[in-house]
Amino acid sequence: MSMRIFTLLMLTFILSTARMAGQDIILEPLFEYPEAPGELPDLESKSNYLVSNFWRQFDFDVSSVGQLQLNHAFHVYASAMPWANKPVVDDSVDHLIDKVKKKPGLLYQFCVAAEDALHGKNAEFWIDDVYLKFLDALSKNRKIAATSGAGRMLCHRMPLVNSQKGGDFPGLVVKGSDAMEHEFTPSAGLSLIVAGSLSDSECRMARLRLDTDFALQKYISDKLLSVWLIVPERQDMSDEDMELSLCPASWVSGSCMGLEESLDLRMTPALYLVDNGGKILAKNIDVDNMVKRIKSILEK
Repeated sequence: MSMRIFTLLMLTFILSTARMAGQDIILEPLFEYPEAPGELPDLESKSNYLVSNFWRQFDFDVSSVGQLQLNHAFHVYASAMPWANKPVVDDSVDHLIDKVKKKPGLLYQFCVAAEDALHGKNAEFWIDDVYLKFLDALSKNRKIAATSGAGRMLCHRMPLVNSQKGGDFPGLVVKGSDAMEHEFTPSAGLSLIVAGSLSDSECRMARLRLDTDFALQKYISDKLLSVWLIVPERQDMSDEDMELSLCPASWVSGSCMGLEESLDLRMTPALYLVDNGGKILAKNIDVDNMVKRIKSILEK
């Protein structure tokens, strides 16, 4: 994001409107958003200031607020996080959660806003570690953890925990087209996991892109790279089985029961690059950039 766009986003309040009974309803901001002092020298320092001071004008004594207004405020708050120092972000989020954790209704509303800004389709950036902080707080509050809305969000937790960059890739069990079970184990070099349904054209195009790259084929034959193509286990696997049969024999390809509950599949396909120790090196990047990443590591 350019500095100009970032500044406009952070310093300009955009009125949210809703159409109801033929009339425009204007939603006022919950509070005045902070402005970074002009004397701060760069984007990082401005971002640190905004993240640290964003909620100072918010009234934490209330039991609930307008959800649309809170969602907008949280989007502005989250927009500074990618350029702020991680310890600053962690401290700000921890302090925010500490303020709302004893108010079940308000905590739930902040979790909804965090999902929208950090995890969902409206998020400009996926910031999983921050969203997980809110999910952890939600799971500890017994008054709301058992509600349907909280349960829906808490279903995100395990896939995200299993899919963190720098974390251990889970030991998925893949049922191959040969009906044999293959438990994921890291290869001596790199492992590329391609996860998703082959009924999606994006997954089929990714399979074709990987299969036709000469350098990747050479890495596989030299035992520097292994490729796992994993689809969710379904009751009717006839279409998936046909597509899986088109995968190269040098790949491990098959289905996995409970794949959606075990792995973050928001991208189509979901690509994971894993080192020989089982650590996730890269995720949430498209197939062309993943191929570039693999080549940059193996061609050193």
